[in-house]
Amino acid sequence: MSAVSEKRVWAHILNYHILEEFLSQMTYAHREQDIAEYQYQVLCETGIHSAWLIRFFQRVTFIGMVSLSEDGSFPEKTG
Repeated sequence: MSAVSEKRVWAHILNYHILEEFLSQMTYAHREQDIAEYQYQVLCETGIHSAWLIRFFQRVTFIGMVSLSEDGSFPEKTG
């Protein structure tokens, strides 16, 4: 898929632990391991196209999602 519009992307600095059962389902890749590495999973369900973890310089990790919707909406949290 080509680049998506910014309004379809949600991202924040990761400040909590991700369970191994989720990490093991994600594909790992990197540009240069000591500069940028990432994990992702294409979901195409509940309004979410894909989920991402992106780590820069082996220090700062971001979590992000790409919306399936062209308007960038994500599903509402319930509960």
